Amino acid sequence: MATYQINANQSAVASTAKGTMALWSPSGALRRLKIYEFDIGASSAPAATDCNINIVLSRSFSTSLVVGTSYTPNATDPGDGAADATSLVNITTELVAGSISSGLPEYSNGMNQRNTIRWVAAQESQFLISAATTLVGHYMTVTSPNYGSSISTNIYYLE
Repeated sequence: MATYQINANQSAVASTAKGTMALWSPSGALRRLKIYEFDIGASSAPAATDCNINIVLSRSFSTSLVVGTSYTPNATDPGDGAADATSLVNITTELVAGSISSGLPEYSNGMNQRNTIRWVAAQESQFLISAATTLVGHYMTVTSPNYGSSISTNIYYLE
């Protein structure tokens, strides 16, 4: 299996969910996308009032409504070919509630604005896996009551 990395961001964190990354299988190349590691942190000066940043990684069921910057995942091994999956970063038009599993996120946590989080699957059974179905994948969002600047994240996955 080939491994890939996405360097994602969201330049306008707000009190409503803002997407940092969408990753899915296009209809011509169905794959089970397996996230095994990610890190996330604030990439701008902290807000004057200390605050939290909430991170949610959910399964997505439709990507036709999401708008963001197209991003080609990087192969972590130069010997691997191009990724089959499609991704967007710096989401500007969010997925609607019916298109994500918001009630049952794959990962949900908070962090202080001066902190960075790194999540690593301890074993293969803990990978965050999407079904090999057209337009099904993963969607990461962030929210904060006070922090309104940039967030950066790196996502590592197998396909």
